[in-house]
Amino acid sequence: MKRIGSKARKHFEKGMVLFKKDDLVEASFEFEKALELDANRAEHFFWVAKMMVEFGDTRTRGMFDAAIKRDPGNAQYHFEKGDYLAIKWFYDEALVEMGIAIDLNPLNPDYHYFRGMLYIALRRFAEALNEYQECLKLDPDNPEYMLAKRELLMQMGKNDKTQEQKKVSVIVDNYKRHPLRYQGYLEISTELDLQELAEKNMKEE
Repeated sequence: MKRIGSKARKHFEKGMVLFKKDDLVEASFEFEKALELDANRAEHFFWVAKMMVEFGDTRTRGMFDAAIKRDPGNAQYHFEKGDYLAIKWFYDEALVEMGIAIDLNPLNPDYHYFRGMLYIALRRFAEALNEYQECLKLDPDNPEYMLAKRELLMQMGKNDKTQEQKKVSVIVDNYKRHPLRYQGYLEISTELDLQELAEKNMKEE
């Protein structure tokens, strides 16, 4: 048994060397050989799963599950499974895995960054912003995080502007139908200059 474990270790280590050289095909072969010889180690399942992601293997999720079953406290395993689920558009399930990864390792900014991306995919922008702010607390000089936050704020601003334009349209329509009732509202409203916007819209029509 010890001899089998030693052989498995050699294949696994060779797989890691090949992976670092971007020789994914040969690395995949070595990882699968290691798993074949020793199916008790979580890392064997995990690295086979990682390679399966690259090649689109339908067994990928099961391999991640097997790795997590053997080492449920490994944050990276949950993170990588979450990444895989996101690729397959299972955003809600990916969020669950990312939440576990963050609970296990809350100081990894990449985990917060990825959860922020998931929130954006689900159009939960306020929560995404919280995650990006957490990223920058942990890694304040990271240009990728800074850019992501800036782009999100711009997107949130566009959404706010769109909603405000909808409000203006409603006010204008109501004013046309009931001018006396809505005149007072237009006069006292200061929220984002609704009065000015409404009057401008009426002039343009």
